[in-house]
Amino acid sequence: MNTRRDFLLTAALASAAPGRTRAAEADTALELWYRQPAPDWNEALPIGNGRLGAMVFGGIESEHLQLNDNTLYSEEPGRRDLDLDVTKGFDNVVRMLRSRQYTEAGEFITKNWGGRGQPCYQPLGDLYIEFPGHTGASEYRRELDLATAVSHVRYVSGGVGYTREIFASYPDQVIVIRLGASQPGRLTFRALLRSIHPTAKA
Repeated sequence: MNTRRDFLLTAALASAAPGRTRAAEADTALELWYRQPAPDWNEALPIGNGRLGAMVFGGIESEHLQLNDNTLYSEEPGRRDLDLDVTKGFDNVVRMLRSRQYTEAGEFITKNWGGRGQPCYQPLGDLYIEFPGHTGASEYRRELDLATAVSHVRYVSGGVGYTREIFASYPDQVIVIRLGASQPGRLTFRALLRSIHPTAKA
């Protein structure tokens, strides 16, 4: 019995056998999937291209995408961090720390040594896509394919299968939403854009 030959033959037959390949099985393992919409931001699925991003909630009657753009942040032109001199008040801070006055020391440091706050990204807005009449849905599934960075939502409502495919394109610098229905003329929706920024127009 040639153990090495038998092993190679078994491996060759396994690789040629019909069914899923190891690569396909690995791709399946790179999915996040759920049987209900996200109840909050923490459970929504992220998509992005490095500049544009969205958290996809996967709602049934109302899809919700929380949008972000890295050019929108809490800074204004022409400002830089302030010059700081921590030697001023240093002995006073040390005294407060040794006296266990941590709150007072922290407030002093924040006010006098913190400088200008680091700019933070701001939410661009919220996109809502409403699907009237999509109640009592079954066969629900939302997922994020980590290999392709595409988010999918699937469910059946009123005997019609509905699908959503959402991804962020880097070459085109857009977020793409593709909506589908298993029967013609059964896809009706309304899109709404809301933003906390007063200059944004809904």
